[in-house]
Amino acid sequence: MGRDLTKRYSALLEKKGLKNPLLLVRDIYEYRKFSEVGSFIVWELLHRLRLYPKKKYLSLNSEPLTLKTQRLDDPEFTSTIEDQFKSRGLSIARVDRDWKVLFIKDDKQLLGCLYPDDTDLYKSVDGGESLVLLERFPERIKSIFVSSQDTVFVCVKGAVYLQKCGRREVVREVVRPGLFRELLQAQ
Repeated sequence: MGRDLTKRYSALLEKKGLKNPLLLVRDIYEYRKFSEVGSFIVWELLHRLRLYPKKKYLSLNSEPLTLKTQRLDDPEFTSTIEDQFKSRGLSIARVDRDWKVLFIKDDKQLLGCLYPDDTDLYKSVDGGESLVLLERFPERIKSIFVSSQDTVFVCVKGAVYLQKCGRREVVREVVRPGLFRELLQAQ
């Protein structure tokens, strides 16, 4: 995959300037980031000229959840957390498993990996009561996505794996970076 230009050129975004603009142009060309740069320029122009509709901005009105003086072993910790979530119209429940990455499908099936064995992909159809090991990956699982066609994409360092879950079979293949967009369009 292409280099993350945002990290590399963050000084430009922080108004510190750019030492060598030719390197930026070269990287945009080399990593084929033309559409991303064009999109960024259009967005910045609309934003700075105040032409972007105010109702389309994402606004975060609520205060962040903060625990400043509470300790995990404090007997009132659980009630403090519950109160924080209830004040936002949410509810929480303690789970028996230490999920590190979790994807909840529309049919309430769970796909995820557990801490500390975050190379194993598990599936649960009963809310996490029982787990089925689907696959063991060579690296730690970074993210999981399930398409509308029930295709599972698993990101690990340096690769994206595609899993089509069928009858007792799991087809696994490494997705080439140029092929990823084609796979999503084919869905």
